[in-house]
Amino acid sequence: GFRPNEPATTPLLRATTRAALDGWRNRGHATADVASQQIIAQNRAAILDVAIRMEPGPVITFGNLIPEGQARMRVERILEIAGLPTGDVYSPAALARAEERLRDTGVFSAVALELRDPRSGDIADVNAILSEAPLRRLGFGAEIASGDGLLLDAYWLHRNLFGGGERLRFDAEIFGIQDLVGDAIDAELRARFERPATFSPDTSLAIEGDLFFLQEPTYTSQGVGVAALLTRRVSRTVTVEGGIGLVYSQVEDGLGKRDITRFTLPLGATYDNRDDPLDARGGAYADLTLMPFNVFGGTGGVRFTLDGRGYWGLGEKERTVLAARLQLGNLFGGDIIDIPPDDLFYSGGSGTVRGQAYESLGALQDGVPSGGRGFLGLSGEVRHDIGDTNFGIVGFADAGYISADAWGGGASAWQAGAGLGVRYATPFGPIRVDLATPVYGDYDGQALYLYIGIGQAF
Repeated sequence: GFRPNEPATTPLLRATTRAALDGWRNRGHATADVASQQIIAQNRAAILDVAIRMEPGPVITFGNLIPEGQARMRVERILEIAGLPTGDVYSPAALARAEERLRDTGVFSAVALELRDPRSGDIADVNAILSEAPLRRLGFGAEIASGDGLLLDAYWLHRNLFGGGERLRFDAEIFGIQDLVGDAIDAELRARFERPATFSPDTSLAIEGDLFFLQEPTYTSQGVGVAALLTRRVSRTVTVEGGIGLVYSQVEDGLGKRDITRFTLPLGATYDNRDDPLDARGGAYADLTLMPFNVFGGTGGVRFTLDGRGYWGLGEKERTVLAARLQLGNLFGGDIIDIPPDDLFYSGGSGTVRGQAYESLGALQDGVPSGGRGFLGLSGEVRHDIGDTNFGIVGFADAGYISADAWGGGASAWQAGAGLGVRYATPFGPIRVDLATPVYGDYDGQALYLYIGIGQAF
């Protein structure tokens, strides 16, 4: 916009100067500055003549990272996690990425990286000004749904176990609580140890353990699993993960009682550019998983899932948001006797189709009621904020499709539900209240389902 015969404005002059400074700094001239400026206004001709001279300064090379303010975090681990490219030409992006890596550990409540004045002419050290967060954190969540029961979950987190940014987290979840003596309660206890900056600044190592007990209408399953995973952040929006795992399950269903021990290779990739994960008004999210498995003494296969979400804010203040979700799952290979029933797919409930009973749609496997090898879920919402209040209203529709075989093969069926909801914004995310009804497919005769939880449905 800074061209002859185009309108001249103060914001345009500032933006032009900033673009020139950024251009020089992106080429390594960290001390680039405005050397002089001359602005002459010809009022009668309505012309503004502008001369801005830049002083790039020398090309700067990164020196050492010098941490300040840490209390428990070890200096050598701060340097490993930040990954400042000492000896490389200065880059604003590299400086920002080093700051982001330190912030992502959760160890620090405040992180600021500042370039020092150059030494030896063209080498500049970097100050890392740090403030450590409390070592421990406790969180909880809750959701209640008619027909599904009550879900309670909580976690305990230690942010800096050995002074190197290591995280230890325990999660506990109980789902399906209908009453104090409910016969369909699921429970899970997970533990995860994570070490950032393992092998590279953008790669973390995690060791996970899992104890589970599932009591579903068509099966029960209990067992234990362990896994070792490497997670690499490819960019600000993309992360990839891979590892190895071992899962032991005791299963009882229509096919009988059996023990299943599986060796797994969990793989995954996530894309996330949402403006706010708790209450997105723009952006997209996609999570892809691929888990090859082999059963000891049995057969092997692959389980695939995809969860994709998109958000579009409408209007100047984005008071109306369109949200859409696509869920896809397929399970290839493996004899049905070697597949834990919780690896099969079901539809119905707050996570798939509101207005239908939890896991009410499955398939027949060898003539026995069970889950399907194929799943497709579609959800859409229109969210609207009510004026300047904390309240909002939502209209939604969900649909789910289950097939006995992967990719829609074999016997299959659809179900759908729709409804209205209310949202109340809080500092920790919106409180959600949804009322839904079945609109297609078999259902158990219940006309209305109520869902109450923390956070948007997706």
